[in-house]
Amino acid sequence: MLELIQQCLADDDEAWGELWSIYDHIVAEPVRKLLVREGFDASEADDVAQDIYLHLHENDNARLRTFQGETQRELEIWLAHTAANFTRNWIDAHWRARKRERDAVEVAGERERDGPTEADISSLLSELKGRLSPDALHLLQSQFGAETDPAPKPTQPNSGRTQRRRLQHLVHIIRDFLGLSDPRK
Repeated sequence: MLELIQQCLADDDEAWGELWSIYDHIVAEPVRKLLVREGFDASEADDVAQDIYLHLHENDNARLRTFQGETQRELEIWLAHTAANFTRNWIDAHWRARKRERDAVEVAGERERDGPTEADISSLLSELKGRLSPDALHLLQSQFGAETDPAPKPTQPNSGRTQRRRLQHLVHIIRDFLGLSDPRK
């Protein structure tokens, strides 16, 4: 058995680092390509690599103990074959999980909405924004951290009293826009 594998079996961190360097140089790219070809995001290759590492370690390195070669080239081929098989199993398991999720959604049915959709809210906010003066829009942004287009800042310095009046006016505009009655009346 290759000395590198014996060192890995002895839990030598440097040997595991060298084995993983072989993985990175020889195996990582084919695994990434296989994932992409099967409809997964390339970024999932890192998750698969971590799972392969754990797979080689589990059950007292049982998978790693199956290596019977003597040369580095045999190790590279064995590692590529092991990673390809593991990746195919990973892909199959994830496709099965996605299918179960889709089936569960079909069985459960679509949930009925109790309120407006995100598109409805966005449309109303755009309409409201169009009804506000630049000062009122700026006040809304400063009070509530609203993410809207930048509005010109008021040119006059505001006292606390003026600011409260403007805020009350803004609340009145919004209540009127939404068709809500004034609770003070």
